[in-house]
Amino acid sequence: MRYHRSLRYLVFVSLLVAVLGCDSANPVAPAGTSLLVTANPARIQIDGFSTIVVSGTRPDGNPLFPGTQINLSTTLGDLTDTVLSVGDDGTAQTILRSDGRTGDAMITAATQTGDASAETSVLIGENDTTTPVIEMTAQPAQVGFFESSTIIAVIRNADNSLVGPGNLVTFDTTRGTLTPANGRVRTDGQGTAEITLTADDRPGTATVTARFGSAAANTVDVEVEGRAPVLFISANPTVIDTTEQSAIEILARDDNNVPVGANREIQLFSDLGTVEPASVVRTDSAGRATATFTAGSIGGTGSVTAILENSDPATVTITIRQDAASIIINVQGQFTRPTAGSPIEFPVGAQVLDAENDPIANIVVSFGVFQTNAAGTGCNTSAGVGGAEFQVPGGSTVTTTAITNSNGTATLDLEIEDTDVTGLNSICVQVSAGAGIVAQAPINIL
Repeated sequence: MRYHRSLRYLVFVSLLVAVLGCDSANPVAPAGTSLLVTANPARIQIDGFSTIVVSGTRPDGNPLFPGTQINLSTTLGDLTDTVLSVGDDGTAQTILRSDGRTGDAMITAATQTGDASAETSVLIGENDTTTPVIEMTAQPAQVGFFESSTIIAVIRNADNSLVGPGNLVTFDTTRGTLTPANGRVRTDGQGTAEITLTADDRPGTATVTARFGSAAANTVDVEVEGRAPVLFISANPTVIDTTEQSAIEILARDDNNVPVGANREIQLFSDLGTVEPASVVRTDSAGRATATFTAGSIGGTGSVTAILENSDPATVTITIRQDAASIIINVQGQFTRPTAGSPIEFPVGAQVLDAENDPIANIVVSFGVFQTNAAGTGCNTSAGVGGAEFQVPGGSTVTTTAITNSNGTATLDLEIEDTDVTGLNSICVQVSAGAGIVAQAPINIL
């Protein structure tokens, strides 16, 4: 009887131990266990990660008990956990991250006893069959100083397909600046990354390099040319009196007629006057600069010349009228009366002088022809002379004004027909220049 009680006790204890073993915190996978390990994704970049999932079944086909421990190892990269515990769903998982090395990472899962194991691999970076290719272009490939070019990198997989969006491409350049400045751009949905190169003021070749993962770096060249800017200069007004002012405007463009931008220094030079600001003006964002020309005390043709870096000079002229003090008329004292159908023509000259009796250039002189006054000493400006006309010398253009040359002289031809002077024994020529400066000269008719 005692023997049977002892036997029943031993059987009870054995069953209890078995039950407690199955429900313990870290049950051991039984012999005959099968493991499966998977990685998602199976290929990562050198800054990426993959989720590693391990599952197992007992010999009877049921999942491993929760808490069963699985050892994990890898030949490349870093595992967040190297000992995993099976969860209620019969699986365990961790993360594999790149450690900067490239190649195939072999991940091995094994039971604590080592009776069962399974493997999977994750490609970190690229290998000979997966290495991507970088295609590069620059638009445009030639720029001037401070102009920009768009650098385009298209990333293709080994099978020529485009990489997906969000992949990091890094750029650097041998000269000029990149935007963004850190040179880091991610691909769009077309596998393309774009960055802007802005040239500096040095002629030569800017080489831009693009890098992506394990792909061979690729480059593209942008030629930076010292192309001369083009200047357009204007003055308003273009005719002023001595000591008066004219507004000067300069527009600076590149060879594509695009404004050169702000803070470019334009040098100014002037003649027969001064400019303000003196010597140098700066462009605004529209490539525009302004100055003021002030005429001196001498009449003539003033000028303002602008130069921007290696541009051709651009010059505008301003006519400076000097105050007239007197006029000397140079005309013959008599002429033979014209006959029907045979008009006569003779020159009428006028020299304009200043207060120092120096000739004045660029003065507008007005000419008129009238009947002689009763005293025969001047003009009766209320009585004209038929159809008598002043003309440009050597031509037939009718006009009543002329501009004095460098000798202060202006000349027009006077044409008279017989009917213009019927009943007259003399005529009178009047010349005026400016306010109140008038000269008259009677001419006898023979």
